[in-house]
Amino acid sequence: MKRRVGRPKRPAIVRAAALEATSTILREAGLRAVTMRRVAAKLGVTPMALYHHFGTVETLLAEVSDAVFATLDVPPATGWRDRVEVLAAAYVDLVARHGELFRHLIARAETVPDLVRAMDARLDDAFGNLEVRPYTKQAIVDFLHGFAFGVPTTGLTSRHATSLRRELAVLLDGARA
Repeated sequence: MKRRVGRPKRPAIVRAAALEATSTILREAGLRAVTMRRVAAKLGVTPMALYHHFGTVETLLAEVSDAVFATLDVPPATGWRDRVEVLAAAYVDLVARHGELFRHLIARAETVPDLVRAMDARLDDAFGNLEVRPYTKQAIVDFLHGFAFGVPTTGLTSRHATSLRRELAVLLDGARA
């Protein structure tokens, strides 16, 4: 029997659409509602098609977090300290607005290194040529995560931004090697 030419009966999965559908479910119903079955239903495909592309719901969530992290918009700043402060504020705001996703990822040892590496790279850029003490970047990333989880999910308020600058200054004062 000849194979029929044309589109498959079910639409193909577009990665960007799967990530957006997952993000929408996260926003509307929370992390516990994110299942391969629910995302697949939102996309109009079978759960197995989604498993074929992502393997696990953890992989799907990790890709969503990568997409969220890619939206980190850091306004330009001069001087290493200003660059680090601006990056910190932008990152805390991002993590606060996507707190449930980031809490989930940080709780899983296999996803933490990717998140930390991504933020380390951004901090390297912010510090520029400045030599920093060992583990300083890691301490800053850990501090930012802890701080972000205390910020409302609506994002960084002016009160929180002031507190962030003040507390980050303590870390930055000891950052130079």
